Amino acid sequence: MMIHLKQWGRKILFTGMFCILGGGNALACPFCNIDGWVVRNFVLTVFGLALTGFFFLLIWSIKRGQYKDPEAPKYRLLELDRKTGVRL
Repeated sequence: MMIHLKQWGRKILFTGMFCILGGGNALACPFCNIDGWVVRNFVLTVFGLALTGFFFLLIWSIKRGQYKDPEAPKYRLLELDRKTGVRL
């Protein structure tokens, strides 16, 4: 069953990529007079801006050292639990 779902996911992903990157008229708005290429460019711009934002957030978090010691927060919570007696 899981393999079947993965195959469907791949089909949907590749179909979506083809519609966005290749077929401009596939995205034409049926309710208004907007060309498919305008919709494609808008979608790519929004996703491009979101991708750029997440990339800069990743670089910012790496520079702040948030990935240096991923085990520290759980030990800090355990120490806080011992000091205060409050379970989180």
